[in-house]
Amino acid sequence: MTTSAAFWDWVVDHWRGRWVLPGYSARDANVPRNKVVMDTDDIGMLSKLANGQYTLSYGGSLDTGPVTIASWTDPGFVPLCLYRFSIAGGEWENVYTMQNTGSTSGNYYIKVHRTGIIASLKLINSSSPVTIAWTALRLKVM
Repeated sequence: MTTSAAFWDWVVDHWRGRWVLPGYSARDANVPRNKVVMDTDDIGMLSKLANGQYTLSYGGSLDTGPVTIASWTDPGFVPLCLYRFSIAGGEWENVYTMQNTGSTSGNYYIKVHRTGIIASLKLINSSSPVTIAWTALRLKVM
């Protein structure tokens, strides 16, 4: 294994950079956190806990009732989440924040829990799938 104090590489599905103090290898996942100078996958509280997409397909109308659209290992707190919608593969709608109090409109309800996201969607007279893209951050919601 080559020892390197830094790297910038394509890792799985994104670019990642990591820099560590001299004497450590940036590619060693066991380097103590206090020896890591910078890691783009872990930039503190605003680093990503989890992210993904969930698509609800339907024809005519949709009333999902509560559906788990995301889950993750309990971080010990309710994380701040961001989400956006795309209908029928169209433009992504505005970014919204999700907190433990939930986000509600006449057509949807989304709530973040310590271990995931629950959604309930109600759409009438539409024949398009709805995709929800979400990101959970390592920031505790008070």
